[in-house]
Amino acid sequence: YTTGSVGRIWRAFDRDLGREVAIKEILPKYAKSPTVRARFRREARIVAQLQHPGLVPVYSYYEDADHCFYTMRFVEGTTLGGLIKLSHSSHEPPSIDRPSLVDLVTHLTKTCEIVSHAHSHGIIHRDLKGENVIVRGNHEVVVVDWGLAKQIDIMGDSMPPIVSEPIDSKLSTIRGQILGTPAYVSPEQVRGDKENVSYRSDVYSLGVILYYLLCGRLPFESESMGGLLKMIVEEPPTPPGQIAKEVPAPLESICLAALEKNQANRPSSVAELRSALATGLATV
Repeated sequence: YTTGSVGRIWRAFDRDLGREVAIKEILPKYAKSPTVRARFRREARIVAQLQHPGLVPVYSYYEDADHCFYTMRFVEGTTLGGLIKLSHSSHEPPSIDRPSLVDLVTHLTKTCEIVSHAHSHGIIHRDLKGENVIVRGNHEVVVVDWGLAKQIDIMGDSMPPIVSEPIDSKLSTIRGQILGTPAYVSPEQVRGDKENVSYRSDVYSLGVILYYLLCGRLPFESESMGGLLKMIVEEPPTPPGQIAKEVPAPLESICLAALEKNQANRPSSVAELRSALATGLATV
């Protein structure tokens, strides 16, 4: 199994239906926490109701006094982060060959399609990183780990909310608390400015993945957490072309736009980012 901060995933076999499944359960030390249970239940409901080939179908949900888990399709593959790391592992200074660049940007474009689908239903992921994107074979991309997802209102849209029960705002965020993997979170998330966490916050995280893809390193790195967070909020990223060799100018421009401190200066949506990536890829 694999273990996260509050849960773990088991690979299992459903003997009744004769198929492999994945079981995600809350770690025993958190199993009786009402807050963790509520967040876990919300994650299962979000994923179960967001129907898309790039999301893992949820089969069932179960909880009792001592346990809380849900079953889903077992997905085996390589993380996008792992593929990116491998593509840069033998190059110094960092560089990436054109076939690998095309493949990886294509995977990121498909990631944008999946996230854009969630956004169309008012769901922000808030923890996008290469390790939460699984690539199966050469073509299938799956976005996982929606445990920090946040639902926002879709103004003027008659579509019913994904989660039919009220969501306590305390489950979504705590003021001043940083949710997500720090190196990938947006400046507004670092500041704990929950009112301004939006679709463009996911655009920023996707921009971090693109930066890592182009450079083989993250835009901001520090030996201390405080130093890292200060850089995210205050310092501009070094342009990818100054770190890696032969970075295509269109992709560099897209990356830097996604990493703008002021979210109003980022692409207006993940769909716009996806379109820009597709256009930029055509010039590679």
